[in-house]
Amino acid sequence: MLNQHSVIILYFIIRISFPLCASPISQEEKEVDSLYQNLSLFSALHPQEKVYLHFDNTSYFMRESIWYKANIVNAETLIPNVKSKVLYVDLFNQEGLLVKRNRHYIEEGMCSGSFHLPDTLNAGYYEVRAYTAWMLNFGRIPNAHLIRNILHEDGSLLSELKNVEKRTSEVPCIFSRVFPIYNAIENEEYPTKQMRTRPRINRSHPKKEKQSIEVKFYPEGGHLIEKVNNRIAFEIRDKEGKVTFPKYIFIETNTNIILDTLHVIHNGWGTFDIEQRYWEVGLKNCHLTIADQNKRYEYLLPTPEKAGVALQANIDKNQIDIQIFSKNITSPLFISLQQGGKPVHYQSLGIDDHLQLSFNTDSLQQGVHQLTVFNHIGHILADRLFFVWKQEMALITLQDNNIKDKHPPYHPEEYSFKIQDKNGKSLPKTSFSVAVRDNDIEDLHYSRGNILTNLLLSSEIRGFILSPEYYFESQDSHHRKALDLLMMIQGWRRYDWQTMAGVKSFKPHYPIEQQLQVKGTVYKRRSSSGELKKWKKEVFVRCQICYPNGYTYDAVQQTKNGDFSFDVIQIFGKHPMFIQAYKTKDKIKKELDYHKRGDFFFYDHYVCKDRVFPPLPKQYDYYEIHEKDIYGTSFFEQSIDQVNVKKKGKIGIDFSKPDFCYDFIEAIDYCNDFGYEYNRSLTSIPFYIAIITGNNQRASLHICTNNGEDEYYPPPPFHQSDSEKIRRDIIFQFKRMENICGYFDLRDRSRYIGKKEIQSGKWDVYANYTQRAKKEYLPDMVGDRCYFYGYAPSVEFYSPDYNIQLPNTPDHRCTLYWNPNIRTDENGNASIYFYNNSTCKKMIISAEGITKDGQPFYLNTTK
Repeated sequence: MLNQHSVIILYFIIRISFPLCASPISQEEKEVDSLYQNLSLFSALHPQEKVYLHFDNTSYFMRESIWYKANIVNAETLIPNVKSKVLYVDLFNQEGLLVKRNRHYIEEGMCSGSFHLPDTLNAGYYEVRAYTAWMLNFGRIPNAHLIRNILHEDGSLLSELKNVEKRTSEVPCIFSRVFPIYNAIENEEYPTKQMRTRPRINRSHPKKEKQSIEVKFYPEGGHLIEKVNNRIAFEIRDKEGKVTFPKYIFIETNTNIILDTLHVIHNGWGTFDIEQRYWEVGLKNCHLTIADQNKRYEYLLPTPEKAGVALQANIDKNQIDIQIFSKNITSPLFISLQQGGKPVHYQSLGIDDHLQLSFNTDSLQQGVHQLTVFNHIGHILADRLFFVWKQEMALITLQDNNIKDKHPPYHPEEYSFKIQDKNGKSLPKTSFSVAVRDNDIEDLHYSRGNILTNLLLSSEIRGFILSPEYYFESQDSHHRKALDLLMMIQGWRRYDWQTMAGVKSFKPHYPIEQQLQVKGTVYKRRSSSGELKKWKKEVFVRCQICYPNGYTYDAVQQTKNGDFSFDVIQIFGKHPMFIQAYKTKDKIKKELDYHKRGDFFFYDHYVCKDRVFPPLPKQYDYYEIHEKDIYGTSFFEQSIDQVNVKKKGKIGIDFSKPDFCYDFIEAIDYCNDFGYEYNRSLTSIPFYIAIITGNNQRASLHICTNNGEDEYYPPPPFHQSDSEKIRRDIIFQFKRMENICGYFDLRDRSRYIGKKEIQSGKWDVYANYTQRAKKEYLPDMVGDRCYFYGYAPSVEFYSPDYNIQLPNTPDHRCTLYWNPNIRTDENGNASIYFYNNSTCKKMIISAEGITKDGQPFYLNTTK
């Protein structure tokens, strides 16, 4: 963040250099002057960040670990120098539920860690996501369906739209990668891979039945304008989301006159131009027709607008030509060009109906550029993304001196690397990560990206990119056209132009985190119908964190406008924490009277911690959960577990593998911070969890303990004996609870096997409370008991040494070597040394990193 003096100096530099500052100047140009100044200052005042994770492998088995190296860079320059010092890495399961979260300290733009996969988890497609809290302020997409379900009208914390959006939004700018996680290997049955494909929770409206072939239209520039030349991109997929290539595609009139024959260019994408002959017929009298496999499908074309601006861009290797068509526009038009959020060109266009301009790519940096046409009040009339690729990157090479043609079992392996900048100069003291894996058990996925494709392309647009490395293979006309279609169809705007220009206000949900903190707000706890308010007078907050060595962090702070914030020293792992708010006069009374209140007592103060809520999990793309086929068959044997169906069409519940499992105290604490501060009970907590995770609210909830042996909810019959009632009350004392585990039981679940979403229908949720030992109670405490999560403890990758003794059992390591922190010597060289497993005949070597001046480099080769 720039200081005040730097901002003032930058402001005057921009004013002096602005091209419209000559006198005389119109009022409209003065307004545009202000917009341009805001654009130029926004990135300096609010620099965005990007995260990329390099992994040790492309798929995993239960009982293995996912290892990763994170590179955190400035989004504009790609230089690994960011203000944030805390990185969040989340692991979500197939159902879209958070399994584990790691926090890491960012040092020199880097950190590393791992997730262990215990076999108590279900196999499936898991998503790993990484972000800083600051990244969650940009490009948020609220989920209207969840907002309607969660938004209250009772004066609670969740009565404010901004609080609900903060907890229920998708954030496309974060890093995301989906991995297949297979069942644990039993009896050395390699390379068999088994996984039960489980349905994924749909957090949006239940979708209507789709046609066999779906077509979407994307007018270039965002608008289809009546009676001017327009270009429209189209995308064709089947109802499962798979790219399809129909035999015939054409535009025809309602009288069956063919106006155009269309062709798919890449990944089911293509374009067609709307010209004068379309307008003579009338667009409402035309449709797109697909004829394939003796079937015919018709799709209405988009409805045109009577006024606006249409864009057409022709992308060449050395030049970008832009045509702008306008209709019924009375105010002057202006155009801006941004790269990485930074303005690189500005121009006044006037009010002509047809304008042309060109950009020479020599003057542009490589990466995604955003072209925006707007008026003097900042209203966007058209915008367009395009990509410039110059092949400017550092180079990492594998030296040939130690490379072997064969890899005997358990033999030592050695590889040497050299790193050079884009000019061929050796790069000393450069950090990078290396993974070596067994090619024989490699999965062939469509998500084979790398640090270059991610930082330059994937992080700039929304949605999954099918084989992103394809767009960097060549600069021939077909690759350029395919890349431009990607910009037109998946061109989400990472940089919100109107927010940067000051047309819309920028109110970040999270500040830049530079250390671990405990912060939040103290409210006056309301009655069941009262409004939640802050105390009129400031109160005191006490925070205690208990460390294993007996040391206790104990701090007291007076609130400021109801808010508090404790800075915590750099610690690792999970630790019990107690937090309490009180007024000075009632402190002693609160402590003395605690034992008389019981488990269901609520304090007068509602302490809501301001935690970093994970963004909403995405719905998987078809190609994220399917592999490439070799000669029409999958390379490995993969099978789906058989489903044992009991009476009434229910699948049997396997209590050893829950869909989610939370520490009981942690579950209460999360519901509390989410905003459900009222009526925290053993029956309400599962309901809150179901709502928070976006599950179908028509679900039937069953609450039980002892893996279903003792059922508590729905309530037992009224004729139940008093001894039974007392027993149930004892079972459900708060102090006895250890974990709450959830199980989703669909009616006729077998028909969902292989589907990617749970669309609708009534299904059961079993919430099973596990109990502590009979004499193991939680200690009495003052305040709310919760946990403080420090940085993830460092774990070293296991690398065996077979120089002394060979193993007694076969070594089937999938990842043969992993090191997230290798540094080159003074000559830009580095070497690695490890031992082979018992079966590997061919190795895949993957190395990735980024230089100090923001040049990505990568290596992916087979030896």
